[in-house]
Amino acid sequence: MTLSLIHALRVLRLSQSFILEAEQAHEQSVNGLTRGLEIQGRVFSSSCVESLSVHQIVFLLSFKGPRLRPSEPAEEKDMRKVLLGAVLMLVILLILALVVGRFGLMPINADGAHSSLEARIMPQVLHASIVRHAATATNPLAISEENLKAGASTYKDMCARCHSTPGHNPSAYGQSFYPPAPQLSGGMPNYTDSQLFWTIKHGIRNTGMPAWGSMLSDDEIWQLVSLLKNSQDLPPSVESEWQATKNRPAR
Repeated sequence: MTLSLIHALRVLRLSQSFILEAEQAHEQSVNGLTRGLEIQGRVFSSSCVESLSVHQIVFLLSFKGPRLRPSEPAEEKDMRKVLLGAVLMLVILLILALVVGRFGLMPINADGAHSSLEARIMPQVLHASIVRHAATATNPLAISEENLKAGASTYKDMCARCHSTPGHNPSAYGQSFYPPAPQLSGGMPNYTDSQLFWTIKHGIRNTGMPAWGSMLSDDEIWQLVSLLKNSQDLPPSVESEWQATKNRPAR
């Protein structure tokens, strides 16, 4: 009898211990599911989770509904505002340019007043474009008196009417262009031989400067380049040939 009672007490203690461990495990599982649901962006209480079946919990965990977005850092918000403002400004400028062009608000007359901003920017744009597109070739012709005289003769035939000649006033014809045709003196230090060759051969659009490549050979263009680049140190015979008027003087 005593042994049976002792055995029964041991079984009761083991049962209570098992029940306590089961309750603790259940509580831990409920807390784990609750945290899992919180991670999904939906908050549920432990009592609510306890009342759900296994199938309902699995459905909630796999449901792709709206989730809570983490708050954006202040720096990211500021950056987005800056980018949005820049894009908006570009759109406004594009619309203004289209309006100005579409309704003819941009003056195009060559004898009108020219803004100082345009006068400063356009030469820089022109020079940058020539530098970019011109090849890095060198003048294949020797700097001889014969080539220099040939260049002076071509210059007087093709260029003097717009650019005038050394010792003469600027050409009234060339000054009527926009921008006015410059006098080509001083050795053209801002341009290399290849850049001058490219400019003469291909011309400059919307300035009155034609593309001489269809009218002059490459050798004739290189002779012009030699003349212009050495205009400060020409032989007397070439200098007199260049300054002399031919048929009709430049106006």
